[in-house]
Amino acid sequence: MPDTVTEASAETPAEASGRAAPDSAPRRLRWWSRWPDLAGHLAVAWSALYGAAALYWALGGDGYPFQRVDEDRSSGSILEPSRAEVVAPVLAVFCALGVVAGLLMVRKLGTGRVRTTLLAYG
Repeated sequence: MPDTVTEASAETPAEASGRAAPDSAPRRLRWWSRWPDLAGHLAVAWSALYGAAALYWALGGDGYPFQRVDEDRSSGSILEPSRAEVVAPVLAVFCALGVVAGLLMVRKLGTGRVRTTLLAYG
């Protein structure tokens, strides 16, 4: 009498229990496929960190990136000759507004003109 294999016994244990088999894609590729979801959160974090740096510069901290440099090392930035006392507080305000706008966009709040305004600011 030949041995016969039933369909139920041919299933893998994961299939037999009703669970899907684990995804065979490498973990790195699965993480990278989520970048659109992570991009908004990373933009908010960047605005917060740059705003904190701008606040530090506004309060007299070292390392202000737009100060005047020697002519032979000129950066070509339009902000190069600007003073930290003037530009750093403005940068801090724009970054704070960027954090608020980013959080509203990440949470998908606002419709119509509000959403368009948030996208334009971003």
